[in-house]
Amino acid sequence: MFRLLKSAAKRSFGRSRAAKAAASDPLRFDLEAFRRREVFRDNYRLIADALHKTIDFQSTLDLGCANGFLMQEFLTQNKSVLGVELSADVINVLPPTLSDYVIVGDATKVGELGRFDLVCCVEVAEHVPPEASASLVATIASNASKWVYFTAAGPCQPGHGHINCRQQFYWINEFRKHGISIAWEETERFLSLISGIRPAVWLEWNSLLFRVN
Repeated sequence: MFRLLKSAAKRSFGRSRAAKAAASDPLRFDLEAFRRREVFRDNYRLIADALHKTIDFQSTLDLGCANGFLMQEFLTQNKSVLGVELSADVINVLPPTLSDYVIVGDATKVGELGRFDLVCCVEVAEHVPPEASASLVATIASNASKWVYFTAAGPCQPGHGHINCRQQFYWINEFRKHGISIAWEETERFLSLISGIRPAVWLEWNSLLFRVN
């Protein structure tokens, strides 16, 4: 617990100039942007393996699934998968095994798609308009039956299109309103399994596991 809070506090200071510059130059999630994400494939393989070792789940929903890295790994673990991605360009980078399992849509507006053991929302929240924060959490909550894996950029974390960077406390409280509480022990175990992850270091900074009460 203290590791998480200390990490969140440290990220609240400094690097503001870089963060402002990033926010003024939003990343357009087009075909080229998706192709640049290939460098993170192995990182998502590690994330999927750590989730598999930390919590029990069979059905998964990935809100903001992008290239489908997590979904692909879940399939190899014999999990059922469904993904939502805002940009239609994702169709051109998805492997054939995932093409029937991704919906092009807005994660803040898709509503209830089913009841899934695990709902993942990875580095999406910082890209949605601040006024849509509650809607994003509501979508996650309406689809999660057991677990939520959530990551979001903290204040002053650089990145293209970061327009909604918030403290982890904010998200923890939003989930609490839906009867979803942070799972401290599972989060700490998960973090120990991804410790030192590179190049996507922010996944270690930002990862939280929540339990549906």
